[in-house]
Amino acid sequence: MKNGVSLLVVILAISIMLVLISTASIIGTRAIITANFDEFNLTLKRVSDEVNQYYIENNELPIRVENINIESYSELYSYISKKTNDTGANFYVVDLDKLNDNTIQKGRGQTSSLDVFIVAENSHNIYYLAGFTYNKEKYFGLSK
Repeated sequence: MKNGVSLLVVILAISIMLVLISTASIIGTRAIITANFDEFNLTLKRVSDEVNQYYIENNELPIRVENINIESYSELYSYISKKTNDTGANFYVVDLDKLNDNTIQKGRGQTSSLDVFIVAENSHNIYYLAGFTYNKEKYFGLSK
């Protein structure tokens, strides 16, 4: 009788571990992507709520003077055309400094880096210029 572990048992154990590790990493990656998308939606909702609150208190939008031509951003324009009625609206960059919420990290850049929130003047809908890709679809506004 031999003492020890056969090569077949070692290969089988390693194979089982590889399957378990692969499955766990796929599930973990999907969970992270979903969590990031949820955070994207929560940030958009928070900015939207704060913009509306600012408008109620000040009777003006918390914007920079910068007007955005959304037709020059083809993906955003396509998204707005399909999902909302904002295609004819004027769009402006949201000035997050006027909202006095330092917890919002996104949207503090420039239009050239696409790291800004924009607001439709008539509906007050908020969009993130860079967007967020989730399940092979790009979102710029709240997913409903």
